[in-house]
Amino acid sequence: MNKVLARIIGMGSGSLTNELLDLFGASVDTPTSSAFVQQRKKIKPEAFKNIFDDFSSKLMANFNEDMPILAVDGSDVYLPTNPDNLNSFHSGKDERKPYNLLHINALYNINHSIYHDVIIQKSKEKNEHNALQEMVDRSAIPKALVIAERCYEYFNSMPHIQKKDCSFLFKLTI
Repeated sequence: MNKVLARIIGMGSGSLTNELLDLFGASVDTPTSSAFVQQRKKIKPEAFKNIFDDFSSKLMANFNEDMPILAVDGSDVYLPTNPDNLNSFHSGKDERKPYNLLHINALYNINHSIYHDVIIQKSKEKNEHNALQEMVDRSAIPKALVIAERCYEYFNSMPHIQKKDCSFLFKLTI
């Protein structure tokens, strides 16, 4: 299982067939793309979350600073069209084709150029306020400056940040 996860994480941006050929070479033992996808579907998303959390926490444990700067922002990621996934499906308007969309909320340590936390939401369930509060609440960093892009500002977020003995700077939408 460790090898499979490491290979999935280490894949590049080539087609799955080419990535598998790079990993296994052209031999009888090279799995087909279909076989690989079937096996990959058996891996729960929590496995990747655990890997991310473990990796980040080990890196963060080596940082010794009084006030790290954490920036939070969101980004949308387009997925292959799947009309059955109602919480991420958009039918397309004004001659646009239908599409599916995820929203990624990331908490980034500016000083060390690493992601501290991430929350992925389906676009129709997107809630940046809650994402920020959840990331701050589960952070093990005792003190930080949290910088947030507009749409993350929310009166309820401020106590969450202050409760962690952190400071904040919000870009406001007026």
